Amino acid sequence: MPYCQKCGTEVELDWSACPKCGFRLKQTTVSLTSPPPIVNITDKSRENNTYGVESLVFGILGLFLMPIIGPILAIVYGIKGKERDDNPNYAKVGFILGIIGIFEWSFFAILIILSIMGIIGLFGLFF
Repeated sequence: MPYCQKCGTEVELDWSACPKCGFRLKQTTVSLTSPPPIVNITDKSRENNTYGVESLVFGILGLFLMPIIGPILAIVYGIKGKERDDNPNYAKVGFILGIIGIFEWSFFAILIILSIMGIIGLFGLFF
């Protein structure tokens, strides 16, 4: 008995297509021996980039809206995304934005502390 070369289903010689997978049989030769091994093909049309996207979002928010916690989350998700995502580019960018955010908010905090110390020093001169 002949078999479909694509899925291994038993077919008749006069059939034009495989009833299971729809493979066109008339254009190819039909195998009269054992069926071919069935190969599991996974669909990679949709990439898994959840950690990278989260890292990128927290990195952007960390620059403007979420002091310290946003950049920390961007770094954490960036590390996870570089290891687990199909395309780690988003994770890399989010990781870098997280590091920039840490430096930005640290510099801003130092400026505030120095300003407060300067204001306290000014009041010390008047009293």
